Amino acid sequence: MRTLSLCVSLPCAALLLLSPGCDDEGDASTGSSTTDTDASTGPVDGTGSDTTNPSGGSSSGGSTSTSSGNTSGSGSETGSSETGEVPVTIDLDALQDWTRVEGRILYDVVEGYPAAADAHVFRDENGELSAIYSGADPNEPDYSAIKLARASEPAVWEIGDALLNGTDAPAEQLNKETSFYRLAADGTHQIYYIGYDDEETYRSQIFRAESANLEGPYTVQVEPSIARGLQGENDIQVMTSPSIVEDDGTLYMFYCAWNQFEENDDLRVWVHGATSDDDGDTWTVLGEVDVPVCMEGALTKGPDGLFYAVAQGEGGITLGRADEPLGAYEMLPEPILTPAGPPYEIDELNTPQLHFEDDVLFLYYSGANYSDVNYEQGWWTMLAYTSIE
Repeated sequence: MRTLSLCVSLPCAALLLLSPGCDDEGDASTGSSTTDTDASTGPVDGTGSDTTNPSGGSSSGGSTSTSSGNTSGSGSETGSSETGEVPVTIDLDALQDWTRVEGRILYDVVEGYPAAADAHVFRDENGELSAIYSGADPNEPDYSAIKLARASEPAVWEIGDALLNGTDAPAEQLNKETSFYRLAADGTHQIYYIGYDDEETYRSQIFRAESANLEGPYTVQVEPSIARGLQGENDIQVMTSPSIVEDDGTLYMFYCAWNQFEENDDLRVWVHGATSDDDGDTWTVLGEVDVPVCMEGALTKGPDGLFYAVAQGEGGITLGRADEPLGAYEMLPEPILTPAGPPYEIDELNTPQLHFEDDVLFLYYSGANYSDVNYEQGWWTMLAYTSIE
């Protein structure tokens, strides 16, 4: 593993997004990088990042690539950026070389267990960098909730309150995970998520909650936007990881669709899709589609108007791009990021999502350890980046 200064690997102008500042020598203005290298001695307050100085990154675990979540700066799905000048074209092959930011950039501990996964990063209507993620509500720690985090920089986060918790909806939504945020055309804040009642069967459906304010309160949809049952030719009993893009006035949702949760020879997982022509009020299920966002990845519309798909694939995180949401997708031949191993990527390198900031492309993803007692166990959010100049 080689450790790089962010100021060396990217232009200083772009690095202002990542670190407090760069001087002419190519070093962070803070002088040094503090990272959490021993999970057993990491932060214990669960208030955000492992470190407030993410100026050190490391390139390891293979190369990596991805493209943005919301380039409009508002959480809506557009093909332009309000955060600065972006390239008209992006070389797909150039998205093979990535640098990890050391440490966990989103770390949230409730009752001694870290849980901050499935992050969807976006800029809100005021331009503030924000994320919703799966975590635990301190008031209801037995259930998975959707929580809000805010960032001063792409790698420096502070956790906020739970937006959606276990008791704000019917029993089928006691647990809520893998959420996706979008700002509707009328200014309504929408959160799409999976809801389920039993962690053993994980029989989930896709629901929507809405609010006049990002911070809530939210009105939770009782009936699912996408329900279990026959979808095209497949009988679907589990759904995860919805992501939404807009193209030519139509919303496209893609998600992982499972016939069951039990891991045996009968288990099948497909990518399914749905469309909406009324800003997400109703959805028409398409059934199986050839969009490479599973396992548990996301589709993002880039500032070039093209569509970028990332997923947990065999050997690591995969990346592909297409002119239209339904493809066809050109895939990079190798994973863009491979597991780094201890201490943060022992069991998972999952739920990747892309986000553009000016001429830097960020890849947010989940790392986890739940099998090795020699390291802290839990789930957290990680970050890698590359230049798209």
